[in-house]
Amino acid sequence: MSFNFRPYDKDQMSLLPESIDDWVAEDSFARFISDVVDHLWGQGRLGAFCDGRNELGAGGAAFHPVLMIKLLLYCYCQGVMSSRKIAEGVLKNVELRFLTANQLPRYRAIAEFRQRYLSALEGLFVEVLTLCQEAGLAQMGRVALDGRKVQGNASLDKNRTKESLGREREELEKEVDRLLREATQTDEKEAGMGASSNDLPLEFRSKQDRLRRIREAHQRLVDKELDAKEEQAAKNAQSGGDTELYIATQKDHKQRKAMREQKAPRGRKPKGMTPRQEMERKLQTQKGKNAYRERGCTIEPVFGQMWTRGFNRFLERGVTKVKAEWSLWCTCHNLLKLWFAGGLTA
Repeated sequence: MSFNFRPYDKDQMSLLPESIDDWVAEDSFARFISDVVDHLWGQGRLGAFCDGRNELGAGGAAFHPVLMIKLLLYCYCQGVMSSRKIAEGVLKNVELRFLTANQLPRYRAIAEFRQRYLSALEGLFVEVLTLCQEAGLAQMGRVALDGRKVQGNASLDKNRTKESLGREREELEKEVDRLLREATQTDEKEAGMGASSNDLPLEFRSKQDRLRRIREAHQRLVDKELDAKEEQAAKNAQSGGDTELYIATQKDHKQRKAMREQKAPRGRKPKGMTPRQEMERKLQTQKGKNAYRERGCTIEPVFGQMWTRGFNRFLERGVTKVKAEWSLWCTCHNLLKLWFAGGLTA
């Protein structure tokens, strides 16, 4: 019996060598990433990725920065951050093979490139934002701010708040006082027996040292809080009162919904209102409701879309590196917006 099947032979040789370029669709996201990075490289906007390289070409040959940038941007847009998973994807994903031109960077090379040029990757945010502006996607208007807790790359016992440091400091102070009393009683008992009163118990020294470090950390948190308040006060003074602020006064979504459903206030503002009550009254006005409603289509979807793509924790440690990693995520978010909008054809 003869079936009408197409010929299948996995050992069939090709008459001519095939091009990886033929395996990727013309309107694919990989081609878009490739075109954007090639454009920036051709304009000389990626020179920071050559810093630290030997201009004479000495040493072992490194992977081209354009290859590594395309690889990182594509994978971050897909929610893949692990250098090991990126290297594994190059072996299996046709679009990654297209971006790397059939070169196979190992995970160590990917991790070292990201670590070495993290600040340069942060600078890509401005370049991509400029492309978005050229495409008509960026405009100045009402600015909305939002926040979300993201897991950090730090041990749980090293995370401290001002309140937790204060509680721990009080407990250690009580413990140090207890050890001091015990040391004093021991000195009185051992008086005249040749024991040195200058030798403190090891337990006391360790607790005292830990208390000192906690006091220093607590003071740093207090100083940061004061600096932030002074900086915000300076910004408010520089704005000259031209900036109109709408600040959420409720965290629970049910409470915010109840506030939106209330009727808009009329008449003059009552006297003796607290700043919180004044802001609540301002948000209940029709103008305030319209302004606050824009959050639903401006800033709030950004976190939701990033979270859906896999942004649930930072890989880097330290404020500077985390800021650079956050900028890289924002760059990829804007790249996706630019691609969905049709690239630079707008």
